[in-house]
Amino acid sequence: MCTSPSTPRKVSAADLTGVASTSFWDAFAGGYTSRRALSEVDVAAIGWFDVIGRIFNLRFHLYDKPLIRGTESVGEGWADRELAGLRRAAGELL
Repeated sequence: MCTSPSTPRKVSAADLTGVASTSFWDAFAGGYTSRRALSEVDVAAIGWFDVIGRIFNLRFHLYDKPLIRGTESVGEGWADRELAGLRRAAGELL
């Protein structure tokens, strides 16, 4: 989608996933919603986009990255952190 500088691009819930996983989310969401509305559907979707991103990261760290760098990167803890995040998300979303 092409927009001019005076026409703001519509922000999707997926765009907010990164900041939603930080300790700054409440402050960010408060400031953001003072300028633009976020629907209940958008807010509910953020957690699910986080799950999608974690699954993508798992695939990268367990499949793609070892093809590039070998298996030494498997022990770096990335997969464990992503799995812990998925477990946390399951507790919140299910």
